[in-house]
Amino acid sequence: MKTVSKVLAVSAILVIVFLSSLSVLPLITGATEGTTQGEEHPNRRVVVVHVHRHRVNPRAQAARRFFRGAVMVTIEGSVAAHYKNILVLDSEGENINIVLLPIWRVGSDVVNVSTLFEEGYLQVEDSVVVKALQRTVTNRNGTSIVTLVAYEIENISEGYTLYAVTPFNIRASNE
Repeated sequence: MKTVSKVLAVSAILVIVFLSSLSVLPLITGATEGTTQGEEHPNRRVVVVHVHRHRVNPRAQAARRFFRGAVMVTIEGSVAAHYKNILVLDSEGENINIVLLPIWRVGSDVVNVSTLFEEGYLQVEDSVVVKALQRTVTNRNGTSIVTLVAYEIENISEGYTLYAVTPFNIRASNE
């Protein structure tokens, strides 16, 4: 390398070091100046931290809204019909639609909701007692929608009890 190139390289390095020290020097002096409590720090920069919140799962949000206003009810009646995950009970001459959760336990067997009907755990005309969570929503016109979600079904005709398999336990507040 020629001496001219060496001189230019060394001078460029010195210029960079000098300019960087000029930009860092005010930050250092501002941070090390002694201040008493309550004084402002004019040379300090404000750091803004943005916390990113992930979007809430719509199903989880709907479940929270349902449980927030739900009450426990017990319904006695006979099985009138069923369709997919809806059980229709005849209780004192009134048809009551009850939503069944997807997985159920019968003794030590765990089955899906369609198996309850295919294997004969629940049949039309069976006398049952259903424990469910009930949520009633009324609009400003006075029309109400009542949603029932079963968590326990006692089949009185056959003498066994079906329990919904859930990731949580359902208990009354007075138990």
